[in-house]
Amino acid sequence: SGESSRRWVHELRGRVDAVVVGIGTALADDPLLTARPPGLRQALRVVVDSRLRLPIQSQLVHTARNEPLLICAGPKADLTKASELESLGCKVWISPTDDRQRRLNEMLVMLAQQLNATNVLVEGGSELLGGLMDLRQVDQCEVFIAPKLIGGASAPSPLAGLGMEKVSDGPALDLLQYQMRDHDMHLTYRLRWR
Repeated sequence: SGESSRRWVHELRGRVDAVVVGIGTALADDPLLTARPPGLRQALRVVVDSRLRLPIQSQLVHTARNEPLLICAGPKADLTKASELESLGCKVWISPTDDRQRRLNEMLVMLAQQLNATNVLVEGGSELLGGLMDLRQVDQCEVFIAPKLIGGASAPSPLAGLGMEKVSDGPALDLLQYQMRDHDMHLTYRLRWR
């Protein structure tokens, strides 16, 4: 996507309670997940990382003392690594359940009930987005279509997870707004689940 789209995403980060990514995105992109320039709110940065693979050298960990970072792990997480991350300013939440879907749902409940994070932006990746779609925990999508063609048999998909068995099982998408951002098309959809 183009510069205008990226600027808009930074503005959105400055308006939400939390920005969430999966460990695959954190490893691939080494993001900061901050709003630049800062917005009205300082969003909690959240990494879904069942085995605590987030590198100590990552930008997320290096900035954890100044920008809040929560790492959500599973019961097989390395407790020594958890202590090391906490000593560097990270918060580590370890779910007792081994079931990925239940763990995602518990994470959302914890974010809302314990941290008052009810306006959550999930930036990716496909496994996390697919898991949240499988739970029917997505209510709005911000879609950017850039004027570029990429692909191939092994190209990543924006959604993984279990998916829907029938088209009728999926949510209906109500278009709320669309606009051009330089050469990108930006579409906002509200999801209606059956």
